[in-house]
Amino acid sequence: MLRHYVLFVLLFYFSTANGLKCYTCSSTESDYDDSCVSSPSDDSTTNCNKKYCNIVREEDVDPKGKLSSFVRGCSDEYLSGKTVDQTHIFYQMSCRDDLCNFGDGKSSSNGNTNYIGDKSTIYCPGSDSSNANKLLFHIPLFLIMIVFIRFI
Repeated sequence: MLRHYVLFVLLFYFSTANGLKCYTCSSTESDYDDSCVSSPSDDSTTNCNKKYCNIVREEDVDPKGKLSSFVRGCSDEYLSGKTVDQTHIFYQMSCRDDLCNFGDGKSSSNGNTNYIGDKSTIYCPGSDSSNANKLLFHIPLFLIMIVFIRFI
């Protein structure tokens, strides 16, 4: 009976997914929060159960570059690109690493205009290196528990 209990606990432990950690904050023209736009803090982080961290930035066309709204968050939908209408310019970006949505919303921290890749890049969702490191941590624990179960 104890063996079944330990096995159940192990299965539950390894089946729980580690969520993506993203900055989450927003700022509007009327409620401007410079910290959200220029330097998000650890206080504005959330463990998301979504696929992507993202940034959506909206600027006025006239006067050029005036920020209308700015949102850091997470979603299952991949957001990418720049859209212009008669009154606004929308920048949308997505990424898949913990706390990767820290840029200005126009380009990533390394100057790319798209966090995941341009149209010449084929993007295949999978585990990032931080998830691989978490798995490497859990494998020895799992092996120790198997040995423990065999001797019970």
